[in-house]
Amino acid sequence: MANTNKVFDKLNFFYGAGASVVIVGAMFKFLNLDYANVLLAFGLTAEALVFLVSAFEWKKVTKEDEEEEVKYRWENVFPQLVGKKDINHEAIQELTKTVEGYQANTKLILESLEQYKTAITELGNVTQKLSDKSEKVDSQFGEMVDRIEKMNAFYNDMLGAAGRNK
Repeated sequence: MANTNKVFDKLNFFYGAGASVVIVGAMFKFLNLDYANVLLAFGLTAEALVFLVSAFEWKKVTKEDEEEEVKYRWENVFPQLVGKKDINHEAIQELTKTVEGYQANTKLILESLEQYKTAITELGNVTQKLSDKSEKVDSQFGEMVDRIEKMNAFYNDMLGAAGRNK
């Protein structure tokens, strides 16, 4: 284990303390408890002061750090780059074919979705026409019921008149 010195960071302490007061204040606010506004005000003020102080904090940079900052270490991000000088053309061609297959499938999916959109639009139009026809049939059915009632009344009048003549 490396020999390291632990140092208490006051700025980090106030940052954490302010954040915890803000969280407790928000909890008090959610629960409608007393002093919620005071806790939020103190916590947010502490956070604002910490951010203000940290804005003026200077970073110590050595000459080596400046040189390292310019030179990127891509091998840390992409370890497969280390030690490989030759390019695997077969793998690249296979990857290209796979991507082209995905593009073709995507085009098919988009075409299918367009067909579904058209079919749904047509279904909406047919439904609207059926609704219009249904309203017309309902009104005609109502007229038919009225006529049948009138016919029944007329028939009853005829039966009554025929019964009086006997």
